[in-house]
Amino acid sequence: MKTIVIKDALPKMLANAVVAEFPNEDWRYWHKYQDTNSLKYASKDHIRLPEAIKVALHSLGSIIEERVEYPCSFVDYDFHGAGMHMIPAGGYLREHQDAAKHPIMPWKRQLSACWYATPGWEEEWGGKIRIGDEILSPDFNTLVIFESDRWHEVLPVTQNRRVLSLFCWSVDHEVKGNTQADFNTN
Repeated sequence: MKTIVIKDALPKMLANAVVAEFPNEDWRYWHKYQDTNSLKYASKDHIRLPEAIKVALHSLGSIIEERVEYPCSFVDYDFHGAGMHMIPAGGYLREHQDAAKHPIMPWKRQLSACWYATPGWEEEWGGKIRIGDEILSPDFNTLVIFESDRWHEVLPVTQNRRVLSLFCWSVDHEVKGNTQADFNTN
């Protein structure tokens, strides 16, 4: 599957509400990744997400389910390993593949989707995502969808700016050996 880029993915009012509610670096519920492979922040769980961000993530899930012709079954609405991400000034994410298997449920991850919440991004600020040979800017209200097993990275943010994004997974529940009981999470 080729990388899918959807400009103006969310209604403008919702996109602006996400920006208004996006936490700063001192938010106490961030998990900070700081090692040789990354300098980034990620939300710890979906319960503490601001309301506009919850709505946006569910809306993005609907877009993925409706617009992507791919044999995927549903979006992981628990957002394990997904949710809000922020690459701060000087931050980066080295080349990697997203996890092939969901860490809690017996699901295979199919698609990764990143929606950008950074208005007015300038090319010289860095922070671009490289997926294989493609390099894309973190343009505001753009959704980028790619297969989770593709190698990708976020290039360093070179200015005193931050890349804000929402991230979600699409998973395939038809992995051999799964039963309906595996999907009853309530």
